[in-house]
Amino acid sequence: MPVRGDAPFLFQAIKSLSESSLRPAEVLIIDDGISGNTINDLSHSNFNLNLKLVKNKGIGLVNALNTGLNLASYELIARLDSDDMVHKNRLEEQSTLLISSPEVVVVGSQVTYIDSYNKILGSSSYPLGNLVNNEKFKSACLIAHPSVMCRKSSLKIVGGYREVAKIGSTSLCEDFDLWKRLAKVGELVNLGKNLTFYRQHPGQLSNQFRYAQELATMYVESDAFDRTGIKFEIMQLGHINSEEQIRKSIYNLSKKQRWKFDIYSRLIRSDLKWKSLQTWLGVIAIKFLNSIRK
Repeated sequence: MPVRGDAPFLFQAIKSLSESSLRPAEVLIIDDGISGNTINDLSHSNFNLNLKLVKNKGIGLVNALNTGLNLASYELIARLDSDDMVHKNRLEEQSTLLISSPEVVVVGSQVTYIDSYNKILGSSSYPLGNLVNNEKFKSACLIAHPSVMCRKSSLKIVGGYREVAKIGSTSLCEDFDLWKRLAKVGELVNLGKNLTFYRQHPGQLSNQFRYAQELATMYVESDAFDRTGIKFEIMQLGHINSEEQIRKSIYNLSKKQRWKFDIYSRLIRSDLKWKSLQTWLGVIAIKFLNSIRK
């Protein structure tokens, strides 16, 4: 479980693990910049779990996920974000499937969407069966990342997580890239039951960087990273590294993708420029107010 900042829902996530019908043998909390108050609260918590607070070996989500992968003591690894929760039967049902089906390397679940107050907002409808055979598998992420349980040995075979796309310091589509590589090792499936509570709030990555996520998904779909070795990076004010080469890689997909790439890249630039202008105006306003007070 990678954690950063104040992590206001962290203790709800841990509590849900402590109430599982199959309790985890260990819970690795990867410190990717947790606030001092949260660390202090963790040290005084009493969930009757084998909690291990581990410092991220690098910086950012991908490094945090690989830190947890490398330090995990057991073959079956469940993912959970610090703002989500598990259903009490999730770990038991997912581990039962993986133990009885050696051909399966990843098992996800349906999710129940909740808000900041745990109010239910809806449910997912992720496809079932061997997802590798689904016609949308190569073009869309068909598994909720915080809902999965994986085999450590399979994750190690494909080299763990990779940072193939990012905006600023935020990784994008590391899960979609992983699923595509794991499909070469075994089957990926979703259970039909809602076994994960997936929190929706304004600070979520999907809400902050919608268009960037779309472009990163297209980049992973095109297999451009494996062909070119170029990381898809959206930098200051929406500029994209090696933009022409990346555009050509994505353009290999279809005319529709070419149109989407051009539209989304313009939207990203406009959005980031507007945010930069807002920040600049905010700084000017603060300086002006301070000058008046003097």
